Amino acid sequence: MFFGSKIQTKATLAAEIVSVLAFSAIRNNDRVGMLTFTDKIEKVIKPAKGKNNILRMIDELLSFKPEGVKTSLSVGLKAINEIWKKKAIVFLVSDFKDVDYGRDLKLTAKKHDLICIDITDPREFDIPNIGLINFYDAEKDQSFLLDSGSKNMLKDYYTKLSEFVTEKQDIFKQANVDTINIINGLPYLPELIKFFNNRQKRKQVLG
Repeated sequence: MFFGSKIQTKATLAAEIVSVLAFSAIRNNDRVGMLTFTDKIEKVIKPAKGKNNILRMIDELLSFKPEGVKTSLSVGLKAINEIWKKKAIVFLVSDFKDVDYGRDLKLTAKKHDLICIDITDPREFDIPNIGLINFYDAEKDQSFLLDSGSKNMLKDYYTKLSEFVTEKQDIFKQANVDTINIINGLPYLPELIKFFNNRQKRKQVLG
């Protein structure tokens, strides 16, 4: 989430989207809470009404310095189910670069109205040919060189990327969750508006 080829990282974009959603919620006089996690629970802000609570959330997001270095969506999902006993609308904002979280995603979707906001960066899908690129893997705490001019390397990378995207979409489908796809560098408000308009139309048809 700390990768970004545009003016901001995916993590900063996530914080911005969460802020927009939170302010939208208080306009409806809803209570809003927040849970941040890595491979451990980092911060929990219990649901409350009012602008001050939202400003506290935004401050926490912008100053967020995780203690954990790895990712476990299951840790966050299990915590949501334990902390929020009543059914709630839950936005899970992530790039979903994790494994073995499908079961917990499905359980959370059954208990809550779960919406997955999937954030990607365009450079992840289009590596330029600029020779050797030095990458740092924060979760493994190690650096490695990637030869962007190697056709074999790029073929292997895009094959694994395709497998990851397919697996992620299958997990969403099996859990029967709504998803919003946000691309770093592109306007996200139209995507949010389109999603909620379509959601409202579905409710009207079902209702």
